[in-house]
Amino acid sequence: MVITLTLISVGVILIIMGILRQHYSNLFTSADVCRYEALVTDIKDSVQTNGDLVCPYVEYSTDNGTVKAHHYIPVFRSSLNFVRGDTIRILVDPKHPKIFRIADMDLYETDSTRKIPLALVLMGIVSLTAGLIIACI
Repeated sequence: MVITLTLISVGVILIIMGILRQHYSNLFTSADVCRYEALVTDIKDSVQTNGDLVCPYVEYSTDNGTVKAHHYIPVFRSSLNFVRGDTIRILVDPKHPKIFRIADMDLYETDSTRKIPLALVLMGIVSLTAGLIIACI
């Protein structure tokens, strides 16, 4: 029974993660996306990764004033080509002004990163299906 519930739970969580990852990627590919120059105000460690995964924070100016924003997903510190105090170009969906993507970095649209949402959903379906099959036995 515990294995069944675990497989079903993991399956549902993976499917949700895949859908959310795709949703956030889509936020930055619409025609409404704006480019801004932003000041990097901080680079914070993400979760318990010993500083390997970080979340950049920026401030940028719009017609409505200054906005403080954070990167939409953690990234590897080694992939960043900037430090605190640098100015970078960012992409922002006006409907979600407090999250951004880094405009000039190849963190997002590689063959492998485009497949992450699909892989998460497929792994979730496999786990969910296995849990349901075990439950029916």
